[in-house]
Amino acid sequence: MCSGLKINLDKTKAKYIGSLKSCDHYPHGLSWIKEPIETLGIVFTESEEDNYKLNFAKRIKNLNSLLNIWKQRNLSLKGKITVVNSLALSPLIYVSSVISTPKKVIAEVDKIILDFMWSGGTAKIAKSTLIQSIDNGGLKLCDFQCKVEALQLAWVKRMTDTSQGRWKLFPQCFYNFKNLNMYFQAKQKLLKCNDIPQFYSNIHNRWMKLFDSEASTFEEIINESIWLNCNITSAGEPIYWKPWAEKNVYKIGHLLNDNGHFYSEKEICDKYKIKCSFLNVLQLRQSIPKQWRDVIVKNNCNPYQESLVVKINNKLCTVDKLKCKDFYWMMIEKRPKTPSCQKKWCESFPELNDVNRDVWNRIYRLAFRITRETKIQSFQYRLINRIVPCNKWLFNIKIKDSAECSFCSCEDNLQHFFLFCDKVKEFWSIWFKWWKYVSGMDLRNCDVVIECILFGYPGIDEMIDVLNYCTLHAKYYIYIQRLMNDNKIEFHEYLVLLKKKLSEERFICKKNNITHRFTKFNFIYESL
Repeated sequence: MCSGLKINLDKTKAKYIGSLKSCDHYPHGLSWIKEPIETLGIVFTESEEDNYKLNFAKRIKNLNSLLNIWKQRNLSLKGKITVVNSLALSPLIYVSSVISTPKKVIAEVDKIILDFMWSGGTAKIAKSTLIQSIDNGGLKLCDFQCKVEALQLAWVKRMTDTSQGRWKLFPQCFYNFKNLNMYFQAKQKLLKCNDIPQFYSNIHNRWMKLFDSEASTFEEIINESIWLNCNITSAGEPIYWKPWAEKNVYKIGHLLNDNGHFYSEKEICDKYKIKCSFLNVLQLRQSIPKQWRDVIVKNNCNPYQESLVVKINNKLCTVDKLKCKDFYWMMIEKRPKTPSCQKKWCESFPELNDVNRDVWNRIYRLAFRITRETKIQSFQYRLINRIVPCNKWLFNIKIKDSAECSFCSCEDNLQHFFLFCDKVKEFWSIWFKWWKYVSGMDLRNCDVVIECILFGYPGIDEMIDVLNYCTLHAKYYIYIQRLMNDNKIEFHEYLVLLKKKLSEERFICKKNNITHRFTKFNFIYESL
C-alpha cells in the first residue's frame, strides 16, 4: 500500500467461515481461532442461541438493573418514557442495527419496559396506545419490535444508494442479484438463495411486507417493478428477462413515453438498444394486470421515479430521502388503535361521537402545547385516559369497597372529582368570577363548560392558550388537594401556585431571550 500500512500479525486473528469453517490449514503466521469473533462490541456467532447469550443476555440484564434504579424516583409517565427511549434502549438498538435480533429478546425487553412503566403493577393504559404519537393519544413510547424492523429497513436505503462500497458484494451474493435497487423494487415472496444469513433474510422479509397492498393510482402503477413481481406474470409465473434488466429496464414507467403511452418495439430498440420483437413487447404488456393497463391509458404523462420508492402514508416516497424514524412511524401508523378512553368519554358525552378526528387530536395535544411542565402534561394525559384515582375507578379495580366520594355521598366519578363535589363547585364558582374580572370573558354561559374544563377550550389564539393554561393548573391543584390534603381547596392558594408557575415561566423566557412568548400572560401575572 502507498501509505506503508501493513497488518500487525501479532494482533491479528483469523477465522474460517462458511464452507471452509472445518479447514485445518493455518497459513500466513496468523492466530487462527474457532470461537466467535468480536469487534466493536458485537460478537458474530453461527447459532441463534450463542447470538442471544453473547450479544443480548448481558444487555437485557443491564436494562433491567438500570430501570430498577430509575424506579426508585417518582417519575411521571412522560419522564419514564424519556428514560426508556433515550437511555435504556440505546445499547440494545446498537446491537440490533447490525445483527439479527431473536424474538425472545423482543419479548423480554417489552416485559421489562412495561414493568417499569407501571412500577410492577397492572398496565393502566394499553401499550398499543402509549406507542402512538401525541396527536393519536400516545406518548411516543418506543416499540422495540418496530424499532428493530425500522433498523432493518434502513439497510435497504444503504444497499440501494449510489455509493460503490465493497461491502455491497455480500448482499449481492446472498440475494443472488447484482442490481440491489432492482431487487428491492420487485415483489418477491421467496428469496432466490436458501443459504442466507438470518440478518439478510429478515431485511428481505420485512421489506417485502411493505407491499401488502396492490398499486391502484397511476403513479403507483408506473413505479411497479416489471420483473419478479407476483402481480405481473406469464403462464402464472413472475417474469424476468435478464437482457432487459441489464439495460436498466425494470419499471412499468420504463415502457412508457413522456405522454404515458407504451413504446413500440422499434422505440424500445432505439431507446434501450435491446433486440426485441412485436411479440416480446405484446407479451410484456399483456402480463400487466388489465386494471393497471386501464389506468395507464387514461393518463398522458409519465412521472415515474428512477430511485427506489415506497408508499408511506398514502404517498410515494423515494427511499434515499427516508430516515430510520420515517420507517418506524410508518409501521406505528399502519396499526392505529383508537384509545379505549375515547370510547368511554363518548358514552359520557354523546356529542363527542360526531366530532372529526382533528378535535381529538387537539384534545390529546393541548397540554403538551401550552405548558412545558412534564408533571402537568402527564396529569392531563392520565385524566384523558381516565386513570386519575377517583373512588369509582378505585372501586372498579377492587382497591376500595365503595365508589362514593370520601367527602359527600355522591358517586365519585371523574366529573364529580373535578367539578361537582361541594368544595370543588365552590372553587369553580370563584374561579369563573376571577377569570371574568381579569379577562372580561364570561365562561359560565358556555353550553359545554364541563367538556371544556376536562378537555380544554377550543381555539388557537393567545387568550385561549392562557385560559387553558389556568384551567389546567386549576385541575391539577384540585387533584393534589383532594388526594393529599383532605379536600382542603382554597382559591387564594391556587392563585399563589399560579403566580409561582408564571414566575418560573417568565424567568425561563427571559433567560432564553424569548420574552415575547410570555407577553400573553402579562395581564394575568400583573393581576396576581
